[in-house]
Amino acid sequence: MKIAIIDDSNHDIVMVERMIKTEFNIYSIEIELDIFSNFSDFQLSRKSYFAIFLDIELGEKSNGIDLKNCISPETKTIYITNYPSYVFAAAHTSPYDFIRKDSMLSDLPP
Repeated sequence: MKIAIIDDSNHDIVMVERMIKTEFNIYSIEIELDIFSNFSDFQLSRKSYFAIFLDIELGEKSNGIDLKNCISPETKTIYITNYPSYVFAAAHTSPYDFIRKDSMLSDLPP
């Protein structure tokens, strides 16, 4: 299963990566994990993913909510954020789920 993390914080990338590896290891699911610190690098990769963990606030000109439109509709997009107020702003993009960075394991989608 191919999964990508797009986040501009190295600390948060490590946390998300650890969470993904722990959770998928429990179910013995083999994953291929790619990490991007910005959306431009993700677009240059031109790969397809089963799921993308996308930070809403990337520190770029655009945020994760705007960038969701550039991701294939078949890809499960899971927003990750420190700002719960973004949940309502991002809901109209039909994400698969939201994860709050401060409670990742309890928010992980089934």
